[in-house]
Amino acid sequence: MVQKVLVTGATGFIGIEVSRQLAERGMRPRLMVRRPVRGLMLRNLDADIMQADIRSPKSLDRLSTPIDPKTK
Repeated sequence: MVQKVLVTGATGFIGIEVSRQLAERGMRPRLMVRRPVRGLMLRNLDADIMQADIRSPKSLDRLSTPIDPKTK
């Protein structure tokens, strides 16, 4: 079973490194990015990249929904 981990601030200095290390350990992190264009720098990771803003509760709802592995 693959462990799921949410990383907020995934495109920040520390967030990028944490995301990379989690993916290398087989955890398939869910990466929260505020601006989708910044998420492009993470596309080579085995991770779920999702756009949301911590200041918008409605956008955070998407983070808790399951991702269908057939669509990846």
